[in-house]
Amino acid sequence: MHGLIAVLVFFMSITLAYSETAREIIDKVFDNNGQKYQKEVQEMTLIGSNGNSETRIFHKYSIKNDDGTSRVLLSFLGPASIKGVALLTWQNKDGNDDQWLYVPALSNELKRITKGGKKNYFLGTDYTIEDLMTEDRNNFNYSKLNDSKIKNTNCYVIEVVPATDELKSESGYSSRKLYINKTSYIISKIEYFDKNNKLIKTLVLNEIKKIKIASTEFWRADEAILENHNTHHKTVILVISRSFSKEDVSEDYFTHRFITLKKHLSIP
Repeated sequence: MHGLIAVLVFFMSITLAYSETAREIIDKVFDNNGQKYQKEVQEMTLIGSNGNSETRIFHKYSIKNDDGTSRVLLSFLGPASIKGVALLTWQNKDGNDDQWLYVPALSNELKRITKGGKKNYFLGTDYTIEDLMTEDRNNFNYSKLNDSKIKNTNCYVIEVVPATDELKSESGYSSRKLYINKTSYIISKIEYFDKNNKLIKTLVLNEIKKIKIASTEFWRADEAILENHNTHHKTVILVISRSFSKEDVSEDYFTHRFITLKKHLSIP
């Protein structure tokens, strides 16, 4: 009997001592974004260091393919100066995204974004093209740092670093720090560090809500505030509405022809 108790105590100690690895935590974050179809109507406000602002409206569509990859379309509806601009992203199994930018005032063709363009800022926002790409977990190394708190919420802190010298040269960042809610596994904050390991941008996610669809539960944030500490410029995004219905997202949306025919401007 004493031997049995000792064995039970031993296995209990192993269970209590177990701690999720950085990769396991990141996998759960990705699982939280596993809906096949998603449409969001978003309001974007650019706020300059002088307090001047500009508000834009855009739609974001995404679809998960059967092979685990995804496709994403950002379609800007206003103001008039950027109406019709679209960013199309195709995630590939090899970890390299294909991205095209459509600017109707310049051309009626989608222009491919090269690897060297990943560091460029997108349409005057504080997001670079790199920020708007899907993330292949095999392209990054994840390390677990000391836990932290965001608004009294316990968070894991995960450092993300490009896995190869080539990826490091393509990226505008030396690393990122993700603050991940321990309960919901949704990201609450991201810190971006430049090649000199200086903090240059901070993204804070607010208005985090639980969503239930049938027997599935997951979390989404309705507000994202990205601040550039070098320029003192901010990009604030509010989600006006969202849908996870197949009826609101068609595979046709993610084709060049659909965009060059300007059909992305007439989606209900």
